[in-house]
Amino acid sequence: ANQCVLECGCFGNAIPLTPWESFLKDLFLLIFVIPITIGAFTNKIKLNTTREDIIIYTASIVITALFCMLMLDWLFPVLFLVINLLVVAALKKRVKEPYKEWSMALGILVVCSIFQYYTLTHLPIKDYRAYAVGKNIPLQMKNVDEVNEMILGYMQSGSLQSVYDFLDTVELPTRDSLHYVKNFYDTFQSMSPEQKEDQGMALVEEMGKKIGFVSPVYATKFTFNNIKTGQDTVVLSTDWLKIYNEPWFKSTYKNVSYDGDEVKLQEGYEPAIQDLSLINYEGDDLTQDILNADTYVFLHISSDLSTTESDAQEDLNALAAQCERSGVAFYAVTNALYEEAEDYRHKYSAAYPFLNCDQTELKIIVRNNPGLVLIKGGVVQAKWAWRDIPSWAQVEKEFLR
Repeated sequence: ANQCVLECGCFGNAIPLTPWESFLKDLFLLIFVIPITIGAFTNKIKLNTTREDIIIYTASIVITALFCMLMLDWLFPVLFLVINLLVVAALKKRVKEPYKEWSMALGILVVCSIFQYYTLTHLPIKDYRAYAVGKNIPLQMKNVDEVNEMILGYMQSGSLQSVYDFLDTVELPTRDSLHYVKNFYDTFQSMSPEQKEDQGMALVEEMGKKIGFVSPVYATKFTFNNIKTGQDTVVLSTDWLKIYNEPWFKSTYKNVSYDGDEVKLQEGYEPAIQDLSLINYEGDDLTQDILNADTYVFLHISSDLSTTESDAQEDLNALAAQCERSGVAFYAVTNALYEEAEDYRHKYSAAYPFLNCDQTELKIIVRNNPGLVLIKGGVVQAKWAWRDIPSWAQVEKEFLR
């Protein structure tokens, strides 16, 4: 599932790294950190001159800007770096020895702490998760075959740019493979209507292989016992399909278990959202109804009702009441069992329906507990931390007019 810890690193979802890649990255950074640390505590590193500062500051800003444009698609880190550099420069100029260096370090600590406090008490300034503002939730739940059907539809009825735009929505393909898309689009347009009907999907699937848009391949480990030697042998399910009917295999091995671990044989595209389900306490699945609604829908997200910040409930109740009067849907989504949800509803007078969802998925949707999400047509329109719940007047001004 997409919740397995297969990626790590200090960049999170912005730049996914495997554990091995993250380890190598840390080793590389140690090359620079160790000499600086040793030099700092042995007084072998002195403060830069003003000229050296200008050169180093300029180079660091340029390198950071390039990194942000190429890897993060976000330039805020450049602003954050500039703020830190200005703080350091001001303290370096105004504070006298022997407190100069410690004051510079303290200044950086204060700036970073303020930023960290803000992101923890509100919401991250930049969200790279599947539920970020502007993300299309239903689209991110589709597998390769379903996305290919949509690509074929765009090729049949849309321009090349519309195909590009759609592929960009699902974050495919990479820029250096766009020429493949154009070549396949031109080939498709040159086909007769009969050829498009018969060969269109095969062409889209072939294009997918060229741009790396294929399904991952998995296999299960089966365990068999050798009748002659008594030793167990592990056979992948993909290999077993080729040999299970062979006389030599039947006469030599007997099954022990078909319930082994699953292994990935080939990387491929997997839906970013795999575990989202919005179930009411009567057992009805409302996921598609909510995601496909062409009107606004509010979701009060609480990953744990027992630890949720109840101070926000009065604001949530007021907003929900206005939504009911105006015909705007409002739900709470939590992982709580029916009894706990009912106790909470009555204790805090939450007069709107509660739905059930996987707790891990709820933590992915919004970082705060609780948080508020506004969607329309399955697209995330806005998100709020519990400290920032909007008034009805704010909602009307920004979204309903």
